[in-house]
This record gives sequence, C-alpha cells and structure tokens, in this order.
Amino acid sequence: MVHLGRTVDSKLMPELVLELGCEELPASFIGKALDDWASALHAALTEAKLEPTELRTYATPRRLIVGAKITDRQPDEAKTVRGPAAQAAYGPDGAPSKALEGFCRGQGVDPSAAFTEGDYVWVKKEVVGRSALEVVAEVAPATIRGLSFAKTMRWAHHRTRFARPIRWVVALVGGAVAPFTLDAVQSGSQSRGHRFNHPEPFTVTSFDQLIDELRSREVEPDPTVRIGRISEQAEAVSGGRARLSDDLIIENAFLTEWPTAVLGEFDPKFLRLPEPVLVTVMAKHERFFPVQAAGSTELTNQFVSIRNGGETHTVAKGNAWVLNCRFADADFFFEEDRKYDLDVFLKRTEGIVFQAKLGTVRERADRLAFLARSLAEGSAAEELAHSEEAGKYAKADLSSGLVSELDELQGMVGGLYAAREGRHADVCHAIATHYRADLNPTTASAASRIGLRLTLADQLDKLAGYLGLGMVPSGSSDPYGLRRAAGIVLEIALRWPEADLRLDEWLGKAIGAYTIELDRDAAMANAEEVFRQRYATLFENVPADWLDAIFAADARLVFAPHRVASRLEMLRPLAADVPFLQAAIRPLNIISAAEKKGIAPVALDAAALDSPEGSALLSALESVSKDNLLALVAPINAFFDATMVMVDDARVRDARLALLGLVGDRLKEVADFSKIVIAG
Repeated sequence: MVHLGRTVDSKLMPELVLELGCEELPASFIGKALDDWASALHAALTEAKLEPTELRTYATPRRLIVGAKITDRQPDEAKTVRGPAAQAAYGPDGAPSKALEGFCRGQGVDPSAAFTEGDYVWVKKEVVGRSALEVVAEVAPATIRGLSFAKTMRWAHHRTRFARPIRWVVALVGGAVAPFTLDAVQSGSQSRGHRFNHPEPFTVTSFDQLIDELRSREVEPDPTVRIGRISEQAEAVSGGRARLSDDLIIENAFLTEWPTAVLGEFDPKFLRLPEPVLVTVMAKHERFFPVQAAGSTELTNQFVSIRNGGETHTVAKGNAWVLNCRFADADFFFEEDRKYDLDVFLKRTEGIVFQAKLGTVRERADRLAFLARSLAEGSAAEELAHSEEAGKYAKADLSSGLVSELDELQGMVGGLYAAREGRHADVCHAIATHYRADLNPTTASAASRIGLRLTLADQLDKLAGYLGLGMVPSGSSDPYGLRRAAGIVLEIALRWPEADLRLDEWLGKAIGAYTIELDRDAAMANAEEVFRQRYATLFENVPADWLDAIFAADARLVFAPHRVASRLEMLRPLAADVPFLQAAIRPLNIISAAEKKGIAPVALDAAALDSPEGSALLSALESVSKDNLLALVAPINAFFDATMVMVDDARVRDARLALLGLVGDRLKEVADFSKIVIAG
C-alpha cells in the first residue's frame, strides 16, 4: 500500500476536542483513565493516519478532556489487492470468470484492470481517505468503551460499562460535531460547568474556549492548578500550620473541580485521643488536613477541609459535626478498650480466623513469636525476649474495639496499648510498625532490628501458609497480597545485608512452624516463582535479561537479594562487553549441546586434553576468579580456534567437555551469559 505524499502545516490542521462528562469518578480512577484514554486515542488516530500532534489532557471528577491537532482527512492511498487464483480467474476462452467479476465488483474496478502475478490475480485501486469527522466519529466511542476500571457499572437499560454513568460528550473536529452515540448519549458541542453553581449547558467550538468557559463557570480543568491552589489556600487559612501531605493534596484535587480551603474546629475534648487516631480519622476517612500548634508538632482541634461548593460557614460547621461524630465513636471504643490488657485481647483472637485451613489468629501469634525469636538468635538475651514478646502480641489488637472501628490502625493500636501497659519501648515500636516496616533501617538500633524481624516473621508466615496450600497469585489476581509480602521480605533482606538472611531457610522454618501439614516442596517452588517476579520491581532499572542470566546460573539466588545485587554489579561491565559475551557463550553452548545428546559429564582428565590451548585454558582458569572473568576471553578463543571438541576419541572428547564444564561453572559464578541479549 502506497500513501500519496502531502505536506501538512500544523497551524492549518483542524483541532480535535473531546470531553467525556460523567457522574463524579472515584479520585483514584481519574489519572489512569485520562492517561489510558489519551494513549488509546493517539494510537487509534495514528493508525488512521490523521497524524495527531500537540496532545493536551485535563481531568476533573466529572470530566476527562483530550485535545489535539489532526489532519482534516486521511491521505489517499494506492492499494494493491490480491484476487482469486489465476487458474480460477479466467475461462478457457480467456474471458473473466464469475469469481474474477465478483472480486472486481467488490473492489470497484473493471475486470480489464486485473493483472496476473505469480499464482494470483491482482488489481490496483486508489482508496480515497475519509474525513477526520468520519474517523473521529468511529474512533472516539470505541476508545471510550475500551477504558477499563477496577470497578464498573451499568445504568438504566444501557449496555455500556463505565466507572460512573456518562452524561454528555463533546466531540468536535475543527469546530464541527463528530456525530456518534454512546447508548442514549449523543455527542455534541455542549459542556457543563460546576454541578451546583453553573449546571446549565453551554456551547463550545474550540479547546481553548472550552477551558476558558469552564473556568468562568467555576471548574478548573487542570489538576496541577488545583493541586497548587489547595496547597496555597490550606497554608493561608491555617497560618502555615496545616500538615500537608502530597498524597492528600492530590486526592483532594481529584475530588473537587473548584477547590476552596476551609478552616474548621472540632470539640477539643477529643484531643485526648492518641494522635494516630486523630490523624487517621481526619486524613484517611474525611480527607481533612490536621493543623498543628504554632511552633510545635502537637495537634490542635482545628482542621482544614477542601470544599467543592456550598457556603463556607455551613461547610465548616457540617464537617465539624461529621468529625465530632467520628471522634465520639473512636473515643467510646478507646475508653472501652482501657478495661482490658493485651493478654485479654490475645485470648479473644482465638475466635478470629486467620484462614479457614490455617487456623486462628491466636495460633498465628505463637508462630510469629517463634519466628521472631528464631530470627534474633545470636542476639543478647533481652533482644531475644523482646523479639518473642513482640511476635506474640503483634496481632492482639485485632480483637480490640478501636481496630474494629478503624482497621487502618492495626498494629499502631497494639503499640499504643503495649505502651499503656508499660511494656518495653522496643516491643511497643515493633508492634506499632510491623505493618509499615522501615525499609531504610538503622540496624544498629535494637528497636529497628526487632521491628524488622517481626515484619519478616509476619510476611514469611503468610507466604508459608498460603503457598503451602497452593494458593498462588495468578495473573492480576493476588487476593492475599502474597506478591506484596514477597516484595517486603526481599527488600528487607536487600537492605539488611549484614544479617545474611537465607530466605529459603527461613521460609522452611515458617512452614515447619505450622501444626497442620503443608506441602513443603510446592510451597518452596511457588515461593521461588513469586519471589522471582518481584525482582523487576526491586531492581527496576536493570534489564530483564540480566536477571534471567543470574537466575539461570543459580535459581536459588531468588532467596538472596543482596547476593543478586552483588552479582549485578559484577555483571554490569561484562554485559556491555560484546567480545567477552561472544567468548563466554561458546563453552556454554557446547556444554548445552552435549547434554542434549545425552553425553554425561565426567571428571577432568587433564592428561587426555591433547591440546596445548586446552592446557593453557586450564592454567588460566586456575588463576581467574569471578572478579576478573575478562582474563578468560583470550584463552577461550584460542582454544576454540585451534581445538575440535566433539572428536571421535571419547576419552579426549570427554576431557575437553569437562574442561569447558569447569569454564562454564566459573562463568556461572556471575551469570549464565547465554541469556544476555547482545545489542545489535
């Protein structure tokens, strides 16, 4: 197919304007949906040869907006199309057959235009490009329907699935409407302003006009502008005392179209609640920013909320009412929990199931205590005892009233209650942080070490149990968070090299700690696969073939990330050295070929080498370590240039294969270099 040449001035290209209006999308859906839609549109328009450029994207909870410059139509194309077989295209008299006439009719050409080439008949025709309006009317609804979300819904009697009901669609090319229908919604040129303050529709003809009209109707379409406004206003109304986290600012930016910061106050009596409770209720549940006292990190009874509409005083009063109700519930459970100690809560976990086949949370407490203490072997007696105590009580707060009300506080509540009982600070720290391990540990600190051990014990116990039952993550499905558990374990082991953690051994201990029978072999095999998958995330800037080469050399290295990191450092210069890679692959390939022929490896008989170059290679091998493998390049090449390996004399052949096996073993102390992709 040949495209007829043309030159396009981007200034003269028509403008594409697309706005998808819907009910308020969940904040976490918006960024991905916008990126996915923009990417899908760009790909579809590029495939349609409309040459999209100057792509612009905006989003609010109620709309996704994409603008671009595109050509006004597809290019005309000269197209060659294959027809029926030559022997079936003409009759004995040379006249076109019915098959040829039908084919030509379908292509819109006369049979006389057909020509034979090879075994088939062909025709050439010019395909006139479609207008951009036609293409966009086809592409836009297809890309909208192709968007995926974590959760979707259908509404009314419509068949389209989307995160929220679609209410309007703006679709313009050069100011003209690209007509299509999404269920009952007809594309057009009318957008909407702020839901409450400016709900009436208005007509637009260009991207810039759409943006200007939205802003005049209290809709800020640019998320970065909303983020800046929230930060500035929250600082202003709080006198610079608001605790502003980036995540919470961004979340509020995707919850509002015209954000306005409002300062409010809750009942000061609730300041008696622990700070994690106050922050969790304000930030996690209500998306409010806590406010600190002047010159202090201590919280006050003020908060900053971000409103999208409504009168400031009314919004502040309503938000305070909601907070007071939330705090009252938390306060009730906090006071009720005061009546009991951690031993009572631990006893109650006998009635909480960890997993139907894996037993109760109380049974799990004993396993965590065992694993945490075992991980501390070799430490001082006090550290051993504290590690065991932290493991025993780590999950006790799951039966508390406060965790039943605010489950995000698992662990933190246990740490607070342990401190209230006067338990050692290291134990309290470990319990409070074991769900949120410090992955940049100060391992000189006993508190940090005890916390890391408890986190490891927690994740290893989970992996052992579920993988031992054969519950392996599949595709995107990982309901028990096993990939995350493996990632946490690997990262702790990587950042704590002095502990020299052999994770396969510790996983084996975790399996053995269960009183029920688990499939140890299956668990270890499953764990090897799950751990291996996490290395792409753990070493995100490392090429996948490097990791493949390391694990091909020694599969058990998946359980020793600090050793993988060490091998990657040795591999880095070697993987870029093409002459080295070419030399390293030669012995590995010969050994692999011999194995496929069923030739069993034997011990090296140096006297049978019958090759000066072989003897030189053996001598070089004895003086070369994994740290200077480059020294093997010359003797390897010299050996292969002068020596035939697969000779008829079995004794000589086996000796030479044994020599190459030793070379391969030395190379594999770094990686299986046959797995490295040689650039170019």
